[in-house]
Amino acid sequence: MAVHRIRKKQRLTGRSQCDKCKHKIGGLEIIPIVGWLFCRGRCRKCENPIGVESLLTELATACFFAASYLGWSLVGFNTAVGWVLFGLWLIILSGLMFLLVYDAKYRLLPNRVVYPTMIVAAVFWVVISVSNGTITDTEHWLGLAAAMLPIAGVYGLIYLITRGRAIGLGDVKLGVVIGFLLPWSAATIVLFAANILAMITIVIMSIAETTGKKKKFKLITKIPFGPFLIIATILVFLLSKMVVWYR
Repeated sequence: MAVHRIRKKQRLTGRSQCDKCKHKIGGLEIIPIVGWLFCRGRCRKCENPIGVESLLTELATACFFAASYLGWSLVGFNTAVGWVLFGLWLIILSGLMFLLVYDAKYRLLPNRVVYPTMIVAAVFWVVISVSNGTITDTEHWLGLAAAMLPIAGVYGLIYLITRGRAIGLGDVKLGVVIGFLLPWSAATIVLFAANILAMITIVIMSIAETTGKKKKFKLITKIPFGPFLIIATILVFLLSKMVVWYR
């Protein structure tokens, strides 16, 4: 809903409705996953297709939320700070899921969501730093600077050298979010994992393009990179919680 409304420059408040017949959604229809299945992927009034991406987004978000609770239950619910960090992470996760879908659909990471997600990620880092008593340690701040280098630093340099032709500034900003969430070692893993996922996707899409009447292999080289960074970040972050990856 947020992706659709922000793209259309609409308000985020108010009840959801069918784009075609303007039918107001309510009752079972509005419950994530259940609503899509109840309506069989269509508007109940005019039967306009809703699209499977809504169901997939809801399923993926539910899985990540459940995995987050599982990871936190192992190491993070011992204190009030743990609950605060968990709440902040869920906000960040929601922002990342929005950016994943938006970038996949429109090849753009809107500042309207990137900047708030970045701010919450910064608060997340500050809370950890204050609770650990390392907020005034020079080494801790150097660690933050190092965490920014693998993605924000590398892609920022590429952005400057190519003048934005090879990579967008949105990916650089996303790298800042990742730097607040993960240490440099984990951020490096995210960088490699995201590139591997992107290469696999390019090959699969390129092979798919050769099916049917096409005979020549045509390599697809332009795809949004944000979704791969986000997927890799979420997975590495959750795995790091489960193995108690200390910063």
